[in-house]
Amino acid sequence: MPTPADSPPPPTGPFELFLSYARKDNAPRHPGDARGWVETLRDEILARHRRFSTAPLAVHPFYDMDDIKGMDDWRHKILAGIRQSKILLVCLSPDYFKSDNCLWEWEEFHRHKASRLVGHESVAPVYFVEAPGSDEQATAAFEAFVRRGHYRAGELEKFIPRWREWHAAIRRFNHYDFRPWFPAGSAALAEDDVKRRLDELAGQLTDRVARTRRAADAPGNLREYNPHFVGRAKQLVALHETLLRDGAVGVVTAVNGLGGQGKTEFAISYAHSHADSFPGGLWVLEAEGRTEILPLLGQLAGDARFGIPPSAGPEETAAQRGVRVLVRLKEQARAAAARDRDGGAACLLILDNVSVPALLSKTQRALLPAEDWLRVVATTRLGPADFGTTPGAIAFHEMSSLDEDDAVDLLRNHQPPRDPDGRRPDFAVPAEDEPAARAIVCELGCFTLEVERVAVHLGLNPTLRPADYLAHLRAAGLVSVDALPLGATGEDELHHREKRLALVLDQTLAPLGAAERAALDYAALLPPDSVPWPWLEALVEQDHADALAARPGEEEPWAKVRRRLEGLRLLTPGEHPEVARLHRMVAAHVRARLGERAEQRARVLRGKVEDFALTLQESSRHDPATLWEVAHIAGVVGTIEQEVGRLDVAEEFLRLYHEVTERSLSANPQSAQAARDVSVSLERLGDFLASRGQSGDAAQALKYYERSLEVREALLAANPQSAQAARDVAAGLQRLGDFRTARGLPGDAEEALRCYERCLQVTEKLLAANPDSADAARNVSVSLNKLADFLARRGQTGDAAQALKYYERNLKISEALLAANPQSAQAARDLAISLERMSAVRAKQAGPAAAPAALALQRRSLELSLGLFHSNRGSVFYGRTAAVSFSLTYQRAQAAGDEAAAREALAGCHAVLKELIAGGAQLDAAMVGLYGQLERGFPPSP
Repeated sequence: MPTPADSPPPPTGPFELFLSYARKDNAPRHPGDARGWVETLRDEILARHRRFSTAPLAVHPFYDMDDIKGMDDWRHKILAGIRQSKILLVCLSPDYFKSDNCLWEWEEFHRHKASRLVGHESVAPVYFVEAPGSDEQATAAFEAFVRRGHYRAGELEKFIPRWREWHAAIRRFNHYDFRPWFPAGSAALAEDDVKRRLDELAGQLTDRVARTRRAADAPGNLREYNPHFVGRAKQLVALHETLLRDGAVGVVTAVNGLGGQGKTEFAISYAHSHADSFPGGLWVLEAEGRTEILPLLGQLAGDARFGIPPSAGPEETAAQRGVRVLVRLKEQARAAAARDRDGGAACLLILDNVSVPALLSKTQRALLPAEDWLRVVATTRLGPADFGTTPGAIAFHEMSSLDEDDAVDLLRNHQPPRDPDGRRPDFAVPAEDEPAARAIVCELGCFTLEVERVAVHLGLNPTLRPADYLAHLRAAGLVSVDALPLGATGEDELHHREKRLALVLDQTLAPLGAAERAALDYAALLPPDSVPWPWLEALVEQDHADALAARPGEEEPWAKVRRRLEGLRLLTPGEHPEVARLHRMVAAHVRARLGERAEQRARVLRGKVEDFALTLQESSRHDPATLWEVAHIAGVVGTIEQEVGRLDVAEEFLRLYHEVTERSLSANPQSAQAARDVSVSLERLGDFLASRGQSGDAAQALKYYERSLEVREALLAANPQSAQAARDVAAGLQRLGDFRTARGLPGDAEEALRCYERCLQVTEKLLAANPDSADAARNVSVSLNKLADFLARRGQTGDAAQALKYYERNLKISEALLAANPQSAQAARDLAISLERMSAVRAKQAGPAAAPAALALQRRSLELSLGLFHSNRGSVFYGRTAAVSFSLTYQRAQAAGDEAAAREALAGCHAVLKELIAGGAQLDAAMVGLYGQLERGFPPSP
């Protein structure tokens, strides 16, 4: 292939710029033309780059396609070029949008977009020929795909959305227009306008490539990105747009506060994909339990990658260390600015797992410079209402479950390559496996953590087909074992999801070896974001010395254990190479499965924790902030000991937990977080004593609950605008009310009622301050139900009427929540439960209108339950809910004397249960018995 005299020799990789084009567009336009437009464009870009820089620009493809030996060789080189390149240069034309290879290149490039480092500037479209997105163009493209065997003739409906998204996504980028000169071929190079456009294009590409090189050298403690991260493209763009404003804080949260949605993974992937915007540094700080920004920043002092000593002297406070860190961050940013041609030398701080709203309060944010060199992202399980900020002060980005297509793609991405050239992973038999994969992700609600666990399991067991795996999960009771009773709350549904995750996780944990399992057990007993690998090695060695013994000529056994746990993504990279992370929900499941191993694991870990705690307590004389770490670990171990039945040891650690939190509060009497930690430790002790049930435990538990509530009330009084403080008070009141209700001693009922009434006042005030908050409205709904249920059970004069009023108020709130979010299954289920409770109350009333009113309410509830089942066909949970609702409708119809409606309800119940059983569902005994009765009344049709 001829090249201009001043262009550099062709590189051999790694590549930085990938040219994606239709081969027809590279054909010479006129007789006598030596080169086509694509070759011309590549050569001119290389020649102009040489004028800017002596550093070579690695462009793919760099070879003459006529010399390629076979299609397999071509595809392997294409795949290598795509995965290595930082910039995708797209040559647009109608032929481009008819090429299945071009579509594959586009999707494969974006599959690993986080590694590009330059965010949305990783794509540069060049227009050769106008390429409209008309129906005719889409149909023509489909016909071309069908001719090459990439679609079947009847799949136009499936193809069109994919093609339109491809076309629209490329058109959203700024482009370089060569359409007027494309027909003239290489002769157009003599025109001044073409030269100017080529100069601009080459200059922009050179700048972008230079930025990727600078981004790769940015300082920081950012861990490696997850190559299997999928989807969230629009949310990544939205977060980047938030951070364009000086002083803005982007907060990544989860819808309904549910864990496992990938908040941290999203923030880490954002940092990688836009690393070019932060050449001043990318830093991650674990923020759980922290209330003050400067002491948190001070943790970077002493990190060798940061470059300043841990202390400026014995009298330096944690806040002063934070100020010193800010000075260093600004120095790094300004130093990067001197090398950055566009001056975008910002530092990025990721505050991971913010658990206390005060950390992002206006007072704390004011301590951070609202300047162009600093940007902040936070992740949290809290919702917007918890922070009580004014609009625009903090931009919230909510993570919900994955889109269905992205969830299926996550399963596919873990599969091995299926075609000879290894272009990309895929299912063994896509036509059969993809529908089963879709059924799996729909059954899991596209819940990110569950889908990832299934993806890893299927990927490591390639002979296991998705359909077989789905059948296995259903047979194991994926949903039916978790079927919820009538009147289940949102907390019940959360517990249901956790149990479903447990069934999925069991498939991953089953093949672990003894040493691997021991390491995971110990990891589950440690703080989930701070699992030191050296600790795990030392702990496992005590139990499995032979398994970890080195053997001449063989790989180090511990390295194999670590690689296995990392390969299964059970333990993932933390902020330091020797610190791992374990997802909280995975850790909870592992702890629940400890069984006979629990006592031995807890004893070994207890010795390590005691040694560690002594070290920290000694250091706390110089830095009281370390007390929090002692308290955290002591609380974890105390809880584990309680779960495995070692109550004396559990009490010892829980009391140590409380003692350390009290010491921390004494050392920091103005710290809201220290006070909140005390309230939590008191509550944990109360829970322990209430469950142990020995003589005197109930009285002592009551004292702890009351003291915990007293601390929380004081925090709320000191900060009446704090949504978190209000929620803590409401939770404490509910716990105290429930305890007194269950104890049932004289005077308990009156005190419980006062707790429930006060709880309602707190949640109503919170809603008044945040009238648009669905979380605040739902908290009021829960409080109303607590009051109504209490009064309905007590049964004193006037209780029934008052309970009905509370139920009616709750019904209005539930209806409003569903009207505001009609696609929310949670809101629909809440309203269905509220209607059922109202129906039950009306059914107990006297008078001729009571029974028909109860039936009408129950029918509305049935309509909602049936709608949820129809939208989640195959879901045993929603199917069972619909069956129970049909059964209640039958009872209400019988009471109202409506035999036709009663018969119709029985028929509906039978149909739902029959569908579930035909689908392989394992129902609980009550539902099996009900189905047997209905089957006798509704025999199969001949």
